[in-house]
Amino acid sequence: MEPLSVEVRERVAIVRFNNALDRQETITAFDAAIREYAEVEAMILDLRNTPSGGNTDVARGIIGHFVREARPYQVHEIPAVVRSTTVPRRFVEYVLPRAPF
Repeated sequence: MEPLSVEVRERVAIVRFNNALDRQETITAFDAAIREYAEVEAMILDLRNTPSGGNTDVARGIIGHFVREARPYQVHEIPAVVRSTTVPRRFVEYVLPRAPF
């Protein structure tokens, strides 16, 4: 099954992810869709068929097309570090812009 499919209705592209947010080829497929449907007025990302979830690389690959500067994406905390050292560890992951926007 393809990682995503696109349908255009009245200058709106509807991108349906086919339970593929954990597959690296989804990044390439979304990059191609962004280029192919660059002239639409709006884009809807349909995430209803993603019961397996995904991974941060794919998410950042998609979200990067919708930001023009580095933006906070996710806050990570490592409970095991606190348990073993009593020193908390927290860091912020950023999404970076990816052309085309």
